[in-house]
Amino acid sequence: MRALQKTAKEEVTPIQLAESTSTYAWERNGDICSGLRTLCPGEYETLRPLLVFIRARRFFRKNGIKCALLPSYSPKAETALFLAAKFSKVSCVMMNESHAGTEKAKGWKKQIKRMLVRRFDAALVGGKPHKEHFSAFGIPPDKIFTGYDAISNRTFSSGATEAKENAKNRRAELKLPPRYFLSLGRMVRKKNLQTLVSAYALFCQSTEAPVALCFVGSGETESALQSQAQSLGLRVHEGESLDEQTRLELGSGDVCFYGFRQISENPFFYGLAEAFILPSTKEEWGLVVNEAMASGLPVLVANGVGCAMDLVDHEVNGYLFNPMDAETLSGFLVDIATNTEKRAAMGKASERIIADWDVDNFARNAIKAVNAARAEA
Repeated sequence: MRALQKTAKEEVTPIQLAESTSTYAWERNGDICSGLRTLCPGEYETLRPLLVFIRARRFFRKNGIKCALLPSYSPKAETALFLAAKFSKVSCVMMNESHAGTEKAKGWKKQIKRMLVRRFDAALVGGKPHKEHFSAFGIPPDKIFTGYDAISNRTFSSGATEAKENAKNRRAELKLPPRYFLSLGRMVRKKNLQTLVSAYALFCQSTEAPVALCFVGSGETESALQSQAQSLGLRVHEGESLDEQTRLELGSGDVCFYGFRQISENPFFYGLAEAFILPSTKEEWGLVVNEAMASGLPVLVANGVGCAMDLVDHEVNGYLFNPMDAETLSGFLVDIATNTEKRAAMGKASERIIADWDVDNFARNAIKAVNAARAEA
């Protein structure tokens, strides 16, 4: 949002639908961006669509909004926001990261979705598969722009660099192994983390490379993953409870769980890792891949992840794999762990590729989408 406000020639007014969310435990430190306003009190998950519609319609009219970049067309709160914009004669840009691999609507629901999508004046989506998906739903390709899913590359790059320059202290502070593969994100079923645990067990059987596996995050599948690791003969550790001697001895066969961490710490976990793995069966985009690449890591990404086509160049900055194929993933882990030069070259390639997907790219393409939407209106 700060990048958009800096780039746009016209005033940009940011709004959030609610004050907080129960899905993520992110802390807010200071002002996020200039002039942020809140539409409704309370948590996002408890929003009443009618209240969203009434307040949004009042907001659009009172502030003379000409064009709105909206977060999709569903669930109900977003539908209400979209309808409020339409009733207020506001041009609408759909921001969306769905693609064919995450499509759920069928039958009459798909027809309703098509009807809603075609009423947007332009779109800002993730990448190539997302553009193709919404072209099929009726938005002209020349009104669909990419770059919706972006992070501040500088934040992660500088944090990872700081961690590498002070590696000894950072490893001791965060209780990290000397070498490790990294998984960072919510522990939910679609992340398919059990395949990663199986692949890591095969990795330990295939090589003596002293690389541990670290999970940063929490969620409903955490205890099941710990049980799976133990059943495969792996040693499970709670990262926070590690003493210094044990930490220094961690390596092949050790699986560490570090729980949920705030974004300020995450660049350090990326910066000290050997590689990042995202084995999701379904993933709209996967911003953690952006974060890992900005931190200079090779990335191993399942081919059903939304960002895979745009961000992962197979065997150049990482590997693509079938999310159910633990054996192939294991082979890629061995290759990363045992080839220092290739690992470094892949990390550099990640930095080069992700440079084109920063927040500045988001801002430029958001403005193009707004101009296309207003031209349509």
